[in-house]
Amino acid sequence: MGDWQIRGSAQFSMVGQDTLVRPEAVYPSLTANTKGSWVELTDSSPIDASAFSVMIAYAFEGSDYLVDIGIGPAGSEQTVVSNLLVTVGTIGGNCPGIVQRIPTAIKAGTRIAARAQATGTSASRLVRCAVLLEDGGDQDGGRLITIGESTADSGGMQIDPGAVDNTKGAWVQLTASLANEIDRAFFAFGNVANTARTDCNWLVDIGIGGAGTEQVILPNIAVSANLTSDGVYPNLTAFYDDFNIPAGTRVAVRAACTIVDATDRLFDVVMYGIA
Repeated sequence: MGDWQIRGSAQFSMVGQDTLVRPEAVYPSLTANTKGSWVELTDSSPIDASAFSVMIAYAFEGSDYLVDIGIGPAGSEQTVVSNLLVTVGTIGGNCPGIVQRIPTAIKAGTRIAARAQATGTSASRLVRCAVLLEDGGDQDGGRLITIGESTADSGGMQIDPGAVDNTKGAWVQLTASLANEIDRAFFAFGNVANTARTDCNWLVDIGIGGAGTEQVILPNIAVSANLTSDGVYPNLTAFYDDFNIPAGTRVAVRAACTIVDATDRLFDVVMYGIA
């Protein structure tokens, strides 16, 4: 029998815990759909990170959030994650335990902070956020760019599958022209702040190309909604590698749905790419 070997020498460090060993509470502004203040997760990153994971452990029920992760001194933060869509149903704290790895480097000694906006205005609305830093030796590099977010309603691009069930609807444009080439991407699906969902399923296509001549590059992503929790799942997908979408490319989304209710068939989508 062969020997099992421990390979690699990755080092991990968590930042952003409060005194009760919970992720830090990040409060949106009391004005709906407006970013709140930056909340410091650490004043100095303890390791040279080749990548990091955003960890959301709790969010207030019935809300949609857009979460930023920033680096740099207080008052001059630069976003490394912009408008990460976090969508929550109506069961208290019913955040699905998001962990999203971002292959972007953060140097040791860097201050890291988070901020958020939300659909509601209650003073009790919050999202709990931490960052898991990873030094695996290899510098993945790359910059995360966000496509299709809507800061006006703390969501994404709204997709309507149409009034015929189980049939792909019209393409909805995420961007007319990518500003940067993308070589991998993940997607967020949002609830459109719907707190009275019906059970349903969607199949979602990602396409590229001019209007009327779109080519599907990622077919039939399975997404569902739940009557009990009023949530949309998955909130975030894993990374899809080897996209290789050139700068200047138009990106669009379409979907089929198992129901035709004019409200419950709707959902949001945001695309996150590594440039």
